[in-house]
Amino acid sequence: MQSLIIKILDFLPRRISRLPYDMAHCLITSFTKIFGLKCWARNSYYFDNIVPGLSDIDFTILLNSERSRREIQLFLKLYSLFKRFIPILGEINIYEQKDLSSAATWINWYELKRDPMLFNLVEALSPKNGDKFVYLLRLLESDAFNLISRPSQRHKKWQRHFQEVELCCPNEITLLNTISAILPCSPITQKHNETKSFLSYYLSHNQSETYQNLHCDEKERLFIIMYPHRWLVAANGERSLVSTLRRLRFTEEELEIICAQLKWEVNGLYTQKFTLPDTSSLMTYIDMIMNFLVLLEDMKEQEYISLIDSFKALKKSLARY
Repeated sequence: MQSLIIKILDFLPRRISRLPYDMAHCLITSFTKIFGLKCWARNSYYFDNIVPGLSDIDFTILLNSERSRREIQLFLKLYSLFKRFIPILGEINIYEQKDLSSAATWINWYELKRDPMLFNLVEALSPKNGDKFVYLLRLLESDAFNLISRPSQRHKKWQRHFQEVELCCPNEITLLNTISAILPCSPITQKHNETKSFLSYYLSHNQSETYQNLHCDEKERLFIIMYPHRWLVAANGERSLVSTLRRLRFTEEELEIICAQLKWEVNGLYTQKFTLPDTSSLMTYIDMIMNFLVLLEDMKEQEYISLIDSFKALKKSLARY
């Protein structure tokens, strides 16, 4: 049914097919003013790249003053209510003004570019090694279902993403073609076939299935490198992290990917902290990641300190609420 709706909307004039999005955007930005919140749209809506019927509208909220967790959660409950009737409403990222200098150290540069208004507020550092590849890995993971079930409707989206990172877009968008196209920007210049095989399996299965089917060290290495946060959740309590990580040593290039993934995780947890009814489980998760970092013996000291400081700042931010 959704595919049919998308095809019908595609025949309509752009201003008509976009109208529901403009109305939803106006509703939310007007509504946030009542709460004294600064709010704007980012990603596809901002760049006018929406695919009517398939895209949603993602928002960013900036808190300029102290507000209680109760106030923010009240707004988010009302937003969730709106989403029940307006399914094109997407994810909200929430930042506090006083945390922007810290956020600049952990936000992925390419992801930040998709939010131009935030980019202008943050003193963004230049992109680091691993940022581009991790940006694409995250996009792949979030869009895997669509790339498998409706690849023909994802061409415009991925054509835009490949332009953002200055890579050639495949003529035909499929999961395998997209994986192959992103590998040239990986810091790891070898073992592309093994990486492609792992990613195609992982993105077609859930993380638990992937973990249960790790029959050799090389596959486990790739799981840890590509999606370390997922591996940690799947492996927690099942194997000794100490023995596994000491057995599987990582190169400088592999550690760059791991660091970039975990920095993305910091930003994701930070921006969604207000949606969590209880932060105790999140604190446990953060401690698990920090313990994981301690065991990565070959990590550069500067990167290690930066990541540990980022997670400490996140815990401090959570403690405020």
